Amino acid sequence: MESDILEETLLNSVNNLRDNLKVLEESWRYFTEMIKKCENIKWNKGEVIAQSIITMRHIEDARMRYWKVIQYLWDWISIYDKKNKIVIGRSLNRILH
Repeated sequence: MESDILEETLLNSVNNLRDNLKVLEESWRYFTEMIKKCENIKWNKGEVIAQSIITMRHIEDARMRYWKVIQYLWDWISIYDKKNKIVIGRSLNRILH
């Protein structure tokens, strides 16, 4: 019973963090597009855009690595693995006991 509550709490945390990372990525993409549209600016536009794009790549990498954490935590199979079907995920009971 306690492990079921822990698993549900962990799954909620996983989903919330995944959603937050997605919002961050979308917000950063919007921010980068706004920078590109700026005119008559006093800052080094090329460098700001370049650094913003690099930051975007790091956010994408963080999301990918976070997905790997989720995969290994529940033995999920990546949707990009064409040889296997998508698996909903196995219980954490094997980890908790």
